[in-house]
Order: sequence, then structure tokens, then C-alpha cells
Amino acid sequence: MTAATDDARPGQTVPGGRDGTGRAEPADEVDVAALAGSGPPPEGMWLWATEVDGEPGGVFTARHLPASAPRAYGGDVVLRLGPGPGRLPGRPAAHAQAYAVLAGTVVLVAEWGLDSFGDWPEIVRVTAAFTMGVLTDLEARGADLRPHEAVDLGTAAVGLPAAVWAAPAPMP
Repeated sequence: MTAATDDARPGQTVPGGRDGTGRAEPADEVDVAALAGSGPPPEGMWLWATEVDGEPGGVFTARHLPASAPRAYGGDVVLRLGPGPGRLPGRPAAHAQAYAVLAGTVVLVAEWGLDSFGDWPEIVRVTAAFTMGVLTDLEARGADLRPHEAVDLGTAAVGLPAAVWAAPAPMP
């Protein structure tokens, strides 16, 4: 999605590029559809979306991020799967979340309550593709998403206040 060099910029927390420190190797790329049906580990699972076709059944690949210290960089789209309701009200068995990483900030784009893990890739596909397209367009227009700056996803996602993301009432 975004080309990045290995040059560190002043004030950045992690030297190297998006395939530098903390990144999975290209061989670790998985077809997201192959993950359908199996739930994440109890602590949840982070995936870095690497290619998404918005059409059902199209290409949807990702790389697993390390559970101990998941990191993403500006311009990344990351997905989180976890047990329980996440930030949503109610008691779904599990949840899926899509995040955009922009200039050192992790933004929750969408969240879904899941009764099972059977079809989550198709549920999140369109949102992941749209988010990738928006980030790519922002970069093409000159936005500095800080692709060399690592963000600790565990800390950033946990620190998001639930009240900010919870709708006060269902939309009509």
C-alpha cells in the first residue's frame, strides 16, 4: 500500500520502515478467508491487512502481528479479533474491529459483534478495502501519515475511551 524507506525521521520511536522492527515476514502472509471459522486466542489477535479486494470472495490477505507487542505504522489498516463484546453493548460471543493508523494515532473505523467466527472476513472486507483506499488517497494527496512511526496497538487500542465510540442511541 505505502512505499517506505528504511530512513528514520527525527523524533520517531522506531527506526526502520514498515517491514522493519516488529513486522512479520512476507511468508507469514495469510489468506484471511482461511481464518474464518477459527476463533482467536483468548487474548485476541491482530492482523495487518496487506491487500483487500472489496468484492465478495476476492483477494483478502493479512499478516499476523505479534501478540506480545503488536505494532502498526502510519498508513496501515489493522484488524482485531477478540472474544466477548468488545466496545459494543450486549453480549455477542466475539467481536471484530477495523482500525486505521494515521500519524501516530490509532482510529477505530468500525466494530462488529459476532455470534461466531464463521463469516467475519466477509463482514469486515468492505470496510477494510474502503479504509485502505482512503489512506492511499490521503498519501497520494501529500498527507504525511508517518509511515516510519510505530504505534503500540495494545496500548493505543486499550486506551480508547469506550464512551467516545459508543452511539448514544440506535440510528433510525
